[in-house]
Amino acid sequence: MADLALENDVDERSAELETRPADGAMDRSIPSLDGRCDVLPDQPLPALSTASAQAFAAVDRRDPSQKLYALIPDPQLPFRLNAIRHARDLGDVAVVKPSQWGSIDWPQSGRRETLLVFQRPSGEPLMPSIDDQIRPLKVPDITQNLMKPMAALLSVLADQRLAHRNIRPTNLFRAGIGEPVIAGEFYSAPPGFNQPSLFEPIERAMCPPAGRGAGEVTDDLFALGVTALFLALGRNPVANLDDKTLLTLRAEMGSYAAYTAQGKPPGDLAPVIRSLMHDDAQDRWTVEDLIRWADVGVANQAKPMTMVRSDRGFEFAEGHHHTRRQLALAFSRNWNAARPVVLTDAVERWAERSLKDRDLAQQLIECRHSTESGPRMISDDLLLARTITTLDPDGPLQFRGMNAMPDGLGALAALAAADTDIAATFTEMISSQLVEFWIEKQTVAGLLASTGKGDAAKILTYLGKPGPGFGIERCVYELNKGMACQSPRFTNVNAVNIRELMAALDAGAKKGESQLDRHVAAFLGARYSGSIDAELGEYAGAQSGEDALLAQLRIFASVQLKHGPSELPNLASVVLGHLDILLSPYRNVALRKRLRRVAEQVAPTGKLPELLGVISNRKTLNADKKGFDRARRHYRALGRQINSQRDSRERTGERALVVGRAAAAYVSGGVGATVVMMVLLAGIT
Repeated sequence: MADLALENDVDERSAELETRPADGAMDRSIPSLDGRCDVLPDQPLPALSTASAQAFAAVDRRDPSQKLYALIPDPQLPFRLNAIRHARDLGDVAVVKPSQWGSIDWPQSGRRETLLVFQRPSGEPLMPSIDDQIRPLKVPDITQNLMKPMAALLSVLADQRLAHRNIRPTNLFRAGIGEPVIAGEFYSAPPGFNQPSLFEPIERAMCPPAGRGAGEVTDDLFALGVTALFLALGRNPVANLDDKTLLTLRAEMGSYAAYTAQGKPPGDLAPVIRSLMHDDAQDRWTVEDLIRWADVGVANQAKPMTMVRSDRGFEFAEGHHHTRRQLALAFSRNWNAARPVVLTDAVERWAERSLKDRDLAQQLIECRHSTESGPRMISDDLLLARTITTLDPDGPLQFRGMNAMPDGLGALAALAAADTDIAATFTEMISSQLVEFWIEKQTVAGLLASTGKGDAAKILTYLGKPGPGFGIERCVYELNKGMACQSPRFTNVNAVNIRELMAALDAGAKKGESQLDRHVAAFLGARYSGSIDAELGEYAGAQSGEDALLAQLRIFASVQLKHGPSELPNLASVVLGHLDILLSPYRNVALRKRLRRVAEQVAPTGKLPELLGVISNRKTLNADKKGFDRARRHYRALGRQINSQRDSRERTGERALVVGRAAAAYVSGGVGATVVMMVLLAGIT
């Protein structure tokens, strides 16, 4: 098969997306990925399927001799896009790597699905299922054919700052006895999502699959230790225990002791497994320790587990708890019952008197007080969460039944976006700054703390902006790069990148409805190469339908300009249906008619930036405004002239009346004088 068909930018998957329909299945009997790789729906592969992805046989048209298989991940879960992008950098190590990936029209679901194509691993898994029994592997076989190839793989993964998180006997394959082992895929679901909890370190095993987090290679080393134990015994030594009971035993006596209580590994392998399964990640073997042992047989055992136990256990929930972790676990499992307990000083007194740990007692007291960086008020729930973190600082974030490692907030946000109750608890946990409190309790500031701090900061930023393009939906897409857009508008589309989403928007565009719902806006904001937060803020704060339409057009035009597709004719047609509103800011009737004609010419090309340039051109708007201002000034001048003429006429009438009256008085006075004179003259005569 050719080199990995992976792209530098996820939006450049295939130019085919610009021309083919984005919604609905293609009329083909055999679905094909980019016309090259055929997938066979009638040939499922249960042995290669996972809890979250179905496996099917696949055929490369160019080289049918290649043995391939394809996985279709759950569209409601983010697959590991970052791991896929780094797959080509792993080199020649013992792990299944993707050869192609993309979107495919899948007949069984009637929608587009993400498809991951792999070389089919040689042979069968080391164990068909976790609870099956097999012939125990010999120590040399485990050393040479399991530990050596896995150590090389984990070393390369560590260099790429990745973790496998799927190492277990059912996901390890080999062609036959004496052959080296190859690790199965780890790309189709969030890290640790499909991993049985008994292969997870205790702190991640406390979390539901979605909250276990990205993890580090040290988590893979623990899983490798458990795997070696199973293979050395040929069975699952704790098969009779449910997850809850096993977790309780692990908290009480340590993971290695709990797993080996009913079956001991061979003596020369025991120190290796014990060192790999150490519950303290700082004391657990490193990859270098494993390589040294596999190469030269030197096993520098990890330090023995030190677990401080109190003589007098803390009585709670019908049990007596003798260690900090035991009590923390009991509190988290019985949240409502634990709240009134932490309001008293009972835990502090137990820490000081029974554990003989005054520093811990003081830290528990300080849980009640806010700091400059913390929330102003400490609620009962937050006090309990802080108490649990103080008792077990290596454990997960625990808040009202929600457990998550700080690097597992992304997948947890995806669950919260689909459930209002989970969203409320998630929002309160983040806003109470519990992540920051957890980080303060860490003795070693590692990658986990920095990842959690960065993710929490992002979440706080976006939760503080409730408008479309922000909120919990934005958190989902910011923290899960492999998450398809979950908008309910796209029931038949699985859009993982902007190009696919824009094509789907165009295919389903209808006049009279907004094209931007909360998920679409948030997806565009998170996937855009740069920032369109200003445009999203403008859309969220639109005061009128005109403002909202124009803001929406600006968002789509910006996205198309940078990400494509090059033509979006249906979205452009929808814009034409609102031209009267969009052109209403222009006052010049003739200009509006001219702009309408130009817009109608541009729209069929499907180029939204050009259409936006016609409808909302700053230069044209300024010219129209200046022209309107001139017309308004001219209108006012004409008004003043008319008023002046009207005033002039009114003043002329008044002057005529005054003059007439004066003239009449003058004339009458003259006539009167004449009469008087005549009378006087008549009297004289």
